[in-house]
Amino acid sequence: MPERDIHQNISAELYSYYSDSKNYQALLQGKGPDYFADYVQLVGSYIKDKRSRVLDVGCGSALSTQLLRSAFPNTCGTDVSLLFLQLNKSDLNFVGDAHRLPVQDKTMDAVCSFEFIEHVNNAEQVLSEMIRITKSGGLVIIMSPNLFSPLIPLRSLMQYCRGKKEPSPWTPTFWSIFPLLVKNCYMIIKKKLQKQAHFEYRRPDLSDNADLGGDFDSVYLSNPVDISKFLKSKNLRILNISVGRSRVGRFLSRFMPSFASGMAIVAQKEA
Repeated sequence: MPERDIHQNISAELYSYYSDSKNYQALLQGKGPDYFADYVQLVGSYIKDKRSRVLDVGCGSALSTQLLRSAFPNTCGTDVSLLFLQLNKSDLNFVGDAHRLPVQDKTMDAVCSFEFIEHVNNAEQVLSEMIRITKSGGLVIIMSPNLFSPLIPLRSLMQYCRGKKEPSPWTPTFWSIFPLLVKNCYMIIKKKLQKQAHFEYRRPDLSDNADLGGDFDSVYLSNPVDISKFLKSKNLRILNISVGRSRVGRFLSRFMPSFASGMAIVAQKEA
């Protein structure tokens, strides 16, 4: 099957799942303000003007949008699922496909997303849309997991050793940890050596597993190398790549951000 057809099929599957899944809606509803604290803090640390127009892309339940709006009143949220948006209703939020955002060019001071980019079937197109609607001098802010981080298998190893293994699409068995560790290190190094971004995808698991969280429903294998290179190729200046909570996380974020478990990319569009 041609790659375009594969993307279209996955897109249709995702739309159907996110439009109808009450269980996934309940998963989103269970995430309170603390879950979004780092995201809200990151956005707030880079946007200085309270009057800024901010778009929260792929906002899910729109709780993140609501929290951002408390600091920036001109914040709107968009998600492909009306079902999810109904959890925190607002006239400022709207249903929209991030691959084709219903927003005019260069109208937003900041376009942000939290744990979203990994759930799209065409990351290049979504990033292009985010750039398109951002004003000159505006910001694109993306906080998501680094799905090629070697910390993912190492975290699973620690969970196995403690007897508290959480469900994961990446390490379903103990012996899957070690090949994944090697693969993730290899992939990050390979991507850093490549001149251009090469976006890679997987078929999402939209069975009952997806209702557990843990990125079973992820499609794009999100990582800071791809996204940074793509944004740079579009003449955006990278201001930040990663943040860390733990001592190890802070060390990696400062000295080896491409290997950190999460990315917090902040890029400024040329004026």
